[in-house]
Amino acid sequence: MNTLTKNEQNFVNTFAKENWTGCETWSDLTHDNGTTWVLPKVFSFFPNLTESQVGGYLSSLEKKGVMFHEDDYDGCGAPRHFGITCAYVENQAQTNPNTNF
Repeated sequence: MNTLTKNEQNFVNTFAKENWTGCETWSDLTHDNGTTWVLPKVFSFFPNLTESQVGGYLSSLEKKGVMFHEDDYDGCGAPRHFGITCAYVENQAQTNPNTNF
């Protein structure tokens, strides 16, 4: 897995905090079953960033295998959803299992 910049790690941590299941650690998040969010909701997590900056982080983190997107999340033409990859969550759960986001 590629190394993240401090800003990228902060972005991922903020995204992870916004799970709807109450998970607070990477270990907890392994049982989440994949919280994903539509782009307008993702923008709301980062009020101090522009939409272009959020898009830049999402793109960079997807290239690094940390984030993913699904264009047709539920097969019904739903808008694009973004989430953290299972591989990244599992890696963090092994290396930082009880660390809060």
